[in-house]
Parts: sequence; C-alpha cells; structure tokens
Amino acid sequence: MQDSLNNINSDYNISLSRNRPVALIVKAASFLGSHLAERLLEKNIQVVAIDQLSSSNKFFLENANKDKNFHFINHLGTEAIHLKLARIDYLFFVANEGIPHLTELLNTLELLYRYQKNNETSPRFVLISSIELYKRNLGKFADLKHLEISLAKYAKEHRLNARIIRLGSVFGERMNLKSDDSLVSLIRQALTNNLSDGGSLDEFSTRALYIDDAVDLILKTAFLNGTANKIYDGVNPDPIKLEEIKKVLNDPIWYENYGLKFTSLPIWSTPNLSKTIKELSWKPKTSWINALKKTLKYFQISKEFIDREDIIPKKGEASSENLAMQTPSSEVRKLLNELKISHEEFKKKHGLPFSGEEGKEKKKLKVILPSKGKFLAFLGLAIILFGLLYPLITLTVGAFTIRQHLEIAQDAIALGQFEKASVETKAAMQAIKQSKEVINSFQILKRIGLLDGVFNYLEELFSLTEEGIEGVNHAVIGMEVLFKTTKIISGELNEDPQALYQKAQLELTSSGEKIAKVKLGLSDKNLLDSSPGQLKVRIEDLTKKLDSYLELVEKAKAAAYLLPEVTAVNGSKKYLILLQNNFELRPTGGFIGSFAKLEFEKGKIKKIAVDDIYNLDGELKEIIEPPIDLKNDLGQNRLFLRDSNFEPDFPTSARQAEFLYKKITGEQLQGVIALDLMASSKLVEAVGGLALSDYKETITSKNLFEKAISHAEVNFFPGSQAKKNFLTSLTSELFNKIFFLDDQNWPAIVKAVGESLEEKHLLVYLTNQEAFSYLTSQNWAGVLPRQPNIIDGQTDDFLAVIDANLGANKSNYYLERSFKLNSLIGKEGQIFHTLVINYKNNSPSDVFPAGKYKNRLRVYLPSGTKLDKATLGSLDITSKVLPFSDYGRTGFSTLIEVLPRKQQILTLNYSLQNPLAFKGKENRYRLDVLKQPGTSGDPILTYPINMQANLSGGSDSFPIQEISVKTDLKFDRTIEIKFTLK
Repeated sequence: MQDSLNNINSDYNISLSRNRPVALIVKAASFLGSHLAERLLEKNIQVVAIDQLSSSNKFFLENANKDKNFHFINHLGTEAIHLKLARIDYLFFVANEGIPHLTELLNTLELLYRYQKNNETSPRFVLISSIELYKRNLGKFADLKHLEISLAKYAKEHRLNARIIRLGSVFGERMNLKSDDSLVSLIRQALTNNLSDGGSLDEFSTRALYIDDAVDLILKTAFLNGTANKIYDGVNPDPIKLEEIKKVLNDPIWYENYGLKFTSLPIWSTPNLSKTIKELSWKPKTSWINALKKTLKYFQISKEFIDREDIIPKKGEASSENLAMQTPSSEVRKLLNELKISHEEFKKKHGLPFSGEEGKEKKKLKVILPSKGKFLAFLGLAIILFGLLYPLITLTVGAFTIRQHLEIAQDAIALGQFEKASVETKAAMQAIKQSKEVINSFQILKRIGLLDGVFNYLEELFSLTEEGIEGVNHAVIGMEVLFKTTKIISGELNEDPQALYQKAQLELTSSGEKIAKVKLGLSDKNLLDSSPGQLKVRIEDLTKKLDSYLELVEKAKAAAYLLPEVTAVNGSKKYLILLQNNFELRPTGGFIGSFAKLEFEKGKIKKIAVDDIYNLDGELKEIIEPPIDLKNDLGQNRLFLRDSNFEPDFPTSARQAEFLYKKITGEQLQGVIALDLMASSKLVEAVGGLALSDYKETITSKNLFEKAISHAEVNFFPGSQAKKNFLTSLTSELFNKIFFLDDQNWPAIVKAVGESLEEKHLLVYLTNQEAFSYLTSQNWAGVLPRQPNIIDGQTDDFLAVIDANLGANKSNYYLERSFKLNSLIGKEGQIFHTLVINYKNNSPSDVFPAGKYKNRLRVYLPSGTKLDKATLGSLDITSKVLPFSDYGRTGFSTLIEVLPRKQQILTLNYSLQNPLAFKGKENRYRLDVLKQPGTSGDPILTYPINMQANLSGGSDSFPIQEISVKTDLKFDRTIEIKFTLK
C-alpha cells in the first residue's frame, strides 16, 4: 500500500481521464467497499476511494492500489469533503458495515450538490443499506434508517438519480470475523478448530450472500436503467440450513469432490426481493461450497488472520458501530438548511438520544430459579404454554408460506402460465391442510376445557383462508379460459366462444365473491385484536395479497362481460380506432394523425384497415362549426375529424368523432377506441418488434419515439397520395402482426393492453350502455368525473389540468411539465390552493418537428371555485384567464406560449366555495387529481395520502395548516385527509 495518501481536508484535484467513467466510493476501505473497488477497476472504470485508513483496514485496498486508475483519499468522515472532480458517473455509499454518522452522508450530499450545480448530469447514487430495516425494532440500525430518509429527501428536492440496496449478511474474503452473525460464527469456529465444540446454533438457516454475488447485485442496480428511486433487497432467495454449512466447513474438499445436496427450504422472501430478481435478472451464481472454500483459504493465509484472540469478540468489547450523532460542519449546516431541517430537529423528529441520555446504566435483571417443590407446577404450565404457542407458531409459518404461494401464482397468471398458477394454488391449500393437522393434534386440550377461545379462533381463521384459496383457484380457471378467447378472436382457434365467456364469467364471479368475503372476515377488528403480533402481521400481509387478487379478478370479470359484446358473438360490429400522437398533445391523448376501421363478426376479427386521417378529412363536405378555442387559436373555421378530440371527456369526444365519421362515410359505429404512442410502444414490445418495409426500419419499443420524431411528416396535405405517414405504417404492421399471425405472445399482449388502460394510454367508448358501464367502473373510458353530491362531513376537491398543443408541431416530445399544489386551511376552514405549473420547452430550435409550445390550457375545479390571481412568471395575467362552466365544474382557460429553450411558470391562486364541513368533530377531505391521457406521469407536489391532520380549536378557531408532498400522475391520484377537531 502506498504511504503517500492524499489529504482531503484541503481543496484537491485528481487527474482523471474524461473519456472513461468515474466511480466515487465512500467507505471504500471496508470489506464490501474494497471488493466493489476491485470489480469496478476490472470494468475499466476509474475509482476515487474515500475512507479513513487504519491499521485494521489498510490491507483491504492493497490490490486496488496497484491499478493506475485507483485514487485513494484518506479522510475523516465527519469533516467536509473539499474535492473537485471533472466527472462523477457513479457514487457508492457503503453504509451497512459500521453504520456511518449522518454527518458523513450529508458531507457526501454536499459534495454532490456542488457537483450538480456545475454539471448538467446527475451521478447514479447507490446507498448500500441493511435488510435489518424491515424489522419493527430497529435498535442499532435506527440511524441507518435516518440515512435513507435524508437521501430520499435530497433525491426528491434535487432530482438525484438514487437507489437503495438493502443487503443481508455478506461473507467472504476480508469480512469482519467478529460479527455475531451465525454463519460468520461457524466460519470463525472452523478457523480456530473449534467447530466441533460450537454447541447449538442460534439460528436454523442462513440467507447470506457471498461477496461476489453481493457486488454483482450492487453493480446491476447502478448500471441498469429504470432503477432510480427504488429499493432493492440483497439476500439469498434460497435459504440453507446452518447444520449443512457446518458439514461443509468440516471438510470442504470432500464435499467439493463428492457434492452435497442441500435441503430445499421454503422461500423466506423480503418485501422487495421478488422485484429485485425480476427487474435486475439477478440470482446468486457462486456455489456455497466454492464460496466457503475461498473464504477459509483467504483467512488461513491472510496477514489479517493473526491469532485466535484477534478474531474472537471480547466480552463487553466496544462496537465499531457507534451511532452517536456528530456536530455537523458549517458546510453541512448549509445543506441541512437547504433540506429545511435542523440537526437537532432531525434528531428530535426521529427519536435519537439527546446528550445526557446516552449511556445510562440499564437495570439488572434478577433471575430466580423455581424451587424443587414448584417444579411440577412449572412443568405443567410449560406444557400448556407449549400447547398454546406451538399451534400459533405453526400457523404463523403457514400463513407466510400461503402468501408466498399466492404471490407466485399471481405472477404466473400475468405471464399466462396457468398450469404453474394452479400448482401454486394447490400448494397453498396443502399448507392449510398441514397446519390444520398440527392444530388437530392438540384437540385434547380443547376437550379437557383448555384454550377453547384459541381453538375457536384458529378454526375461524382456517375456514376463511381455505375459502380465500378456493377463490384464487376459481380466478386461475376463469382467467385461463379468458386467455383462450383471445386466440378465437384472432382466428388462431376455430371454436364458438360463447361457452368460454360464460364459464369465465361464472368462475370469476365466484372468485370475486369468495375473496371479498374472506377479505372482509380477515379485516374484522375482533379477529385482528385477538391475533398475536407476528401472526397479525401475516394476516395483514395475506389480506393485502387478496386485495391485489380481488382487483385483478374484477378487471378480468369486466373483460369477460365486455369481450362478447365488443366482438359481436351474435352478429357484427364496427369500431373506429383513433391513433393519437401524444408528441402533439390534445385533451384525450394527442393529435389524431391516423385512424383504423375495425370489424368483428361472430366473436372474431373480420377486418382491420389503417389509413391517414387526412384522406378521410379530405372527403368531409359539410362545414361544421368548431369549438371557439379551436377557431380562435388555430384560425380554423370548420371542424375536422383530426380535431374531434378537443373535449377532455373522452365519451364526449368519441361521440363527436362518431358523428363526423358518419357524415363522411354514412356508416354507423358501435364504438370508438383511442390509443397513443405509449400504448403502441407497449404493444410493439409485446410482439417482439416490427419490420417496416416502406421505411426499411426495424422498430422496437426502445427506438419507436425517436423514429416517430425523425419520420414526422411536414408537407402532408388532405387527399395526398404520398406514401403513408410513419405512424400509419407502424400501426398497420402492428395490427397485422397481432391479429393475423399465429403463435403470438398473448399474455404479453394482454398485459400491454391492461397497462395501457390503467395508465390512460388506451381509451374505449361503446354505444351499448350496459357494456359502457363496465368500462366506466374500471376507469377505462376516460370520463371526466362530474361534480359529486354534497355529503355531510366530507369535502370533495378536484383538479384536472388539460393541455392542447395547437402549434402544429411535436414539441411535447421535448417538453417537461410538472405541477406543484400548495394547500392552505384557513382559520374558518376555508380552503385555499396555489397551483404552480412549470413548463420547460427543450426544443433545440423553432424548426419542425420541434418548435414553440402553443398551449390552450384548461383547468377543471370544483363548482363555484373563485380565481383570486393568475401570474405567468412575474406578469399578472388574471384578466386573460377566462372562466367557464362544463361537466358540472368550474374551469379556467388561457393560452400559453413557451419558446424553444425557454421556461414558463404559471401560478393560479384560487379558493373553494365551501369550507371544511364537519360532522361531529370529523371531516374527510378528498382531493381527486385527474391524469390527462397521453401524458407519461408528470411530477406533482401535493399532500400524502394517509396523513391525519388534527385541527385543534376552541369555539371557532383553527390553526392554519399548510400541506405539500410529492407524487406523480402516472395514474389518476386520490388524496384523502382526515381532519379532527379537538
């Protein structure tokens, strides 16, 4: 190791190549940090390592220090980091070993803050945390939770590209042999030849990761796209018995040569483990035998392994994981001020000890052993307690196993793997039967009059769970049948679909009834109150899983009733499909550049034809008056089909399109469907991409948007006979591949359709009122909600921001839009809102398809809302914001223009007509925020959903309450707050 170490306490520049990525590792001289540094160097990434070097860790970086791309900074973590780097691509903060002080993280964030101010890019930040944070009692890990909270707050306010990985136990070369982890304890015993004297094991199994697999997971979270703002879990998904580990440690070479078949144990998942495995395509690769062999070999020859005493924790030895909060530097205080929270306030908020409260002597426990005369009574009590606890422990484990089987079954359904889903459902039922057998073996206690209440409780719980699993089984059967109908619709199968639809309806209805009944039973307050703590958690988990099944079943049931109507099993029907380009945003999703005519006959697709909208509009002879805003803003004196979606209520726009289509063709339609480029992208991914012969292009979900912009047509005119525009060609090929080619991936297609409906990238209107009611019940019809009736004790608030790009360009491709809604409750319960809409036009120039964002903005609010003030930047535009009334709501409209490379901020101050109305001492405030179709999930700053705000008050006074928190508009959002008078 080099002795000339850099001192970071003064400004320091490191010479780095600008052509290669740079990774900054904080706590790099740790077990995990040193391995991470070596792996990054192997990938030809420059590494800047920060840590305080000590005699115990100086050997950890020996290998890394031999690489010319490695730069080490010896630094005391609680001091400010005065470091200037030309680039930072990745930043890893190792916090799972010897938990750092909050000040160390804040110093790191301060460094990032300075970097972000001087650079356009944000590094990918990885906080390596601990799986222990899922426990209720955090103990020494409480400060680690505070680190996560601080990072999350900073990431939200400064758009930091951050993610958190919570690791379980990690073992391997250079690990801390003084750890109290059971696996480490076994390795320590093997190294000191005390394995046979190790006594009984504290734990039954381990989910530890070998260091190589842990580092592999960390790098995946950093390198892969789509990991920002997420938490991932790093534990071994397949737990191993510690007794079997002990066998390997006794003779690793023998087991390497002859093998050992480890016992298969039930998966003991963590909240984000399934997501981690699925999203990152990650699983541990190193075999247990090889991992243990490498670990033993390292410590047997390592300089660090000095003698037996050095690796055995001494009684009362001070932990290196001192969690005391340090006094922050002046630079950190500035950052805390920016985060709007003081150092002492942070400690107080999260229950950290203040000075003077630490180190208090704990009361000593006095243990009194029973006398010989009391032994029999003690033994009898122990037997009764065992009879009580063993069934409950069995049931707790069983509840977890059932939940796991149901989770796997749900994933299998989404992939169309119904056989696997059925197997998992049967396994869940088997787990229930096994638990019942265990409980029945203790019925003697019930017969002699002991624990009647416990056994009655268990019987009720078993009955509910069995019925729930039966409901899930009905769901699997119903969805499998429903999936089969998709092949009939496309013509892959030649069957009468009516019997299949009837069976699907029957199975899904039965499933919904059973699951709803079970959910109600498991949510019963009396049942939950009589459940032991851990079992109560399992019941709540199971209820949540049934919730997701119930939602899935309701949507599938709606589809089972809709599809026979839509596909005309008893006749024929025609539909108009509007293909909306959301790069030119319009109220229901985007400019209508293409359309398709879709025909069904006797439950099967008969014909689908795609064409440019201008060919149809060129045939419209009648002059129809356009909406006043279209007339004024576009200078257009007649309405065309391409502009028929100007109303934000899709059924209204659909009826307008249906009316114009009939005027042109004379044909009667049975419905209108609209989909945007987001929906097209999902479908393109589902079918595995498209080959467009007209353009000699291969289109995937990853390049679709880019290609759509590059091929945007400029001079297309009504009646033109030029080749079809790009989106028309793409949609035509997409529909041909979905409906007329065999062996399609229908589960992926159904998933793409489902996601598009949920996110309002696909909207459906049907003339059949009964079928249309199913659509509206699932929020698939793009209905703009009407003003609800007034209910005592309830305040209904509403917000819908609707843009219409009338600039004849695709500037929405370059546009960033975000909302901020600050809400204030006055002393008399009045509700004041300040809505801030931030538009940033990143168009490179005014040349098509980029250009000025000319936006007709309409904001829909509760009826009777008063606009107090409107400003655009610093300019008062209140007089230019026009009020209107529509759909039972008050609205305000104005025209906003944002030039290329410019930003505009619109602020609307408004107040609701009615104040909070209390029933008794409570008011339930509900804010519905509507997502505009065609948008991808604009950020919005509002108030958290499950916050309870208590308004203290005497006779008529309320303290002012200000509310604000972040979410997004990927879906419609509902925010509820309960106000209570004291």
